[in-house]
Amino acid sequence: WLSIHGEAVYGAERCNLIGASEPGLVDLNLQGPFTRKGNTAYWCIFRWPGNTATAVMVGTPVKRVTLLNTGEEFAFNWNEKTGLLKIIGLPELTPVPLASVLKVEFERMPERKQEEDLSSWLTGN
Repeated sequence: WLSIHGEAVYGAERCNLIGASEPGLVDLNLQGPFTRKGNTAYWCIFRWPGNTATAVMVGTPVKRVTLLNTGEEFAFNWNEKTGLLKIIGLPELTPVPLASVLKVEFERMPERKQEEDLSSWLTGN
């Protein structure tokens, strides 16, 4: 796994982005953690979400999303106001048995969006 996905691990640092199967879930890191190198984040997904992956509170514009092991590119929608990032058109089943990695390229260093209302996740807003 590391020979193919080492880019997401070696020399990478913690990234505070949050992946969730649905906005508003209590366990927002359900799908897996992000690491980061410069303007690129690596989403290590242990629980593959099917054809759509959702990250919440993304505060940095996204340029490109690819599957790390193949380079296959995927469409995405990012809402600047809400910080909701939806990556669409993913394979229905996990491409890698242990953990698949989405490489997310940003316009600048990826950061979590500041929450105006810290309780907004309770209602899914």
